[in-house]
Amino acid sequence: MLLGLGWFVLAVLALAGLGIYAALDVPLPLLPSTEVALAYLPAPTVALPQFVSHSSATAAMTATTTPTLALVVKSPTPTTTPGPTDGPTPTPPPNATAATAGAATTNPTLADSTSPPAATFTAPPGASGTPAQRPTASTATTANTAAPPAPTHTAAPPPATNTSIPPTLAPPPPPVPIADFWGINGGPLDGNDTTVPLDGNLSYNPALRAKSFYWMNQAGLRWFRNYGSDGINFSWRFVEPAPGVYDWSAWDGLVRAAQQKDVSLVASIGNSVPQWANGSTDWRVKPTDLYTNPMPNSAWYQYVQHVVQRYDGLGPNSMPGLTRPIKFWELWNEPDLRDAGNAPSFPPHQFNGNVADYVRLTQVGYGAVKAADPGAQVVGPSTSQMAGNTGRAPWFLWNWSDWINAGGLNFVDIVSFHVFYDRNGWDVNGAVDNLLNGLDANRGGKPVWLTEVGWAGGATSDYQDEDNNFVRSVVLFWQRPAIQRYFWYDLQESETYAGSNNKSFLQTLNGGAAKGTEPDPLFHPIFRVAQVMARMLAGFGSGTHPTAVDVGGAARAYHFSRAGLDVWVAWQRAPSGTTTINLDTGGRTVREVGLYGDSGSLFSGGALTIGPAPVYLTTQLDWNPNLGTITGRVSHSSQAGQWSDGASGATVTLAGPLNASATTDADGNYVFTGLPDGAYVVAVAGASPASQSVTVASQAPWGRTSFTVTP
Repeated sequence: MLLGLGWFVLAVLALAGLGIYAALDVPLPLLPSTEVALAYLPAPTVALPQFVSHSSATAAMTATTTPTLALVVKSPTPTTTPGPTDGPTPTPPPNATAATAGAATTNPTLADSTSPPAATFTAPPGASGTPAQRPTASTATTANTAAPPAPTHTAAPPPATNTSIPPTLAPPPPPVPIADFWGINGGPLDGNDTTVPLDGNLSYNPALRAKSFYWMNQAGLRWFRNYGSDGINFSWRFVEPAPGVYDWSAWDGLVRAAQQKDVSLVASIGNSVPQWANGSTDWRVKPTDLYTNPMPNSAWYQYVQHVVQRYDGLGPNSMPGLTRPIKFWELWNEPDLRDAGNAPSFPPHQFNGNVADYVRLTQVGYGAVKAADPGAQVVGPSTSQMAGNTGRAPWFLWNWSDWINAGGLNFVDIVSFHVFYDRNGWDVNGAVDNLLNGLDANRGGKPVWLTEVGWAGGATSDYQDEDNNFVRSVVLFWQRPAIQRYFWYDLQESETYAGSNNKSFLQTLNGGAAKGTEPDPLFHPIFRVAQVMARMLAGFGSGTHPTAVDVGGAARAYHFSRAGLDVWVAWQRAPSGTTTINLDTGGRTVREVGLYGDSGSLFSGGALTIGPAPVYLTTQLDWNPNLGTITGRVSHSSQAGQWSDGASGATVTLAGPLNASATTDADGNYVFTGLPDGAYVVAVAGASPASQSVTVASQAPWGRTSFTVTP
């Protein structure tokens, strides 16, 4: 996004996209009590090359024996029915627990096929730090040994009563708090440009979609922005294929899956004009009657009004069974973007029209939204450039100043834009500061959501860069009162898409190869990073902004505080090496917790040596570092190649630092969580393979531990 007046070498541009959405601090239902925590459970005039639209860039190129632990991990459909306004609720206290040592467990029913089964954990007899030799399997997961430098410090010794470290096999962590400041975008698997259902595609497959929202829950995420890009099946031309004829199947499926898991949606609509509305086979061309007066007579007005009425929860036209209305609408996605992959012509990539046409589009859409639901909020302009950009790089149809001068601020309630970073330079060179300092002069006093925020790394880039930048960017944007919400790009991408390997939280297969393996995702380390950040920061709420702490120009530190809890987050701005800062904790003793949840020593203020990876310092002294998860699926060989091939009721055993067993749910899924790091063996009697070796480590990818049984 933030591209500058005539700069850049496209070859140097990294892939990008950044998202945050936020608005009304309205109550979001708490996680159902029966769903326990899974481990993962005027600078404005400056155009900067460190930020680039993801669309344009892509186109351009040891353990002691403990009592039995029991976890019930079933997640029933919530019984809470929210009111017409939609948003986050206060989170449970950070010391809340979902299960305690010695607790009894009853296996849940398997009616909810999107939830994992109960898992009972026991410490193995004579357990030690080195598990007994186990059978191995070809799919063993290995830990990534590359890790950022561990924070070190020099500090006064803490009080003796605070020096004990929680036992290795402590009770499992409590549920992941609800994150109401940050959310996540859907990825390419969220939709595709065909009316023919694509195997493994999130928008077409109920099991995959429901499981995806389940995993969102386990990362503490309760806000989701659909993939509002290109000609996908949430777009106008698929929803209204003929005048007045509506196909709600895609949107209904998304809304139902989201509300079953207490997920709130910001809806990106439009993005693809049907041929009957623009007289062209090019879906980017604006509607022919866009300037029709009165506006309600235009096709775009009628479409927007019908969509809002379907999901506003206010009248008889609402979707049957709607309990979680949509209250935030983003009209189009990156309408300012040219297709940099088709140089030198650079044709329009999302919307073929000038800035006046786009402002008219939002004027008409704004009127339709408010007519259908006066309490709804319109978000925009969802540009691929930052607020305040005055440059006209070849991949922009118009700039931010053009949009303001054309009256764009009149037709949005919340200002939104996208920004993606290069691998590291955005922080150390001050690019992000220029962005933040330019906001107030270019938002018309309105709140700001970043509806896409992302990392421009690729498949060969270090995953630590992505993980570091995720936490850095959340904290940096949260610190600005004008910024209400933030959406990371993205949740889920196909592992067959070469450019997606390190952008998403998790990867899945699609196409024919997906059958029989999904939903059984492969999780990147960033998923654990998200879980840790939620446990550390989500309880503060989007309205509680952190305070910047002066630790010198080589590092950044921010202080979060509320009754009973204080957390500092600090990191070195440069991408390598270490630096030492002086951090005053006000005499309080805190615990260091690393980016991936590893627990350091206690600290009472003074000199602290840090590296590029953010470190948390929390008054939550009883932090439990056992965040490991093993998950997978058991399928029937006789049903190979079918989606309904899950083997329900199968017993899965776990051996290692903890012994455990679980029973698969109706779709064949199982989950073990709250695990200490170490080597484990997962086994299913009579299956192929019979067992698999799995290493649980804080920075190891995980998932995709599947078995096939023959009935």
